[in-house]
Amino acid sequence: MANVKIDCTQIPRVQMDILCRTLLAGIERFYSDPENLRRYEAWLQKCREEGKFYDDDDTQTAAPAVQ
Repeated sequence: MANVKIDCTQIPRVQMDILCRTLLAGIERFYSDPENLRRYEAWLQKCREEGKFYDDDDTQTAAPAVQ
């Protein structure tokens, strides 16, 4: 697969707002299901145990960011 770079600064503000609202609505629907929330919390706990998560201050403790 070819690398695709997106310059988010070129997306008009109104389009970015629409994209963000749509994404947020989907996230809210997904996590309103208790099973999805339970699976997320289990995944998060596993990441913490393996040292693959970000601290509360947003500093990375292990895995490098995907580029």
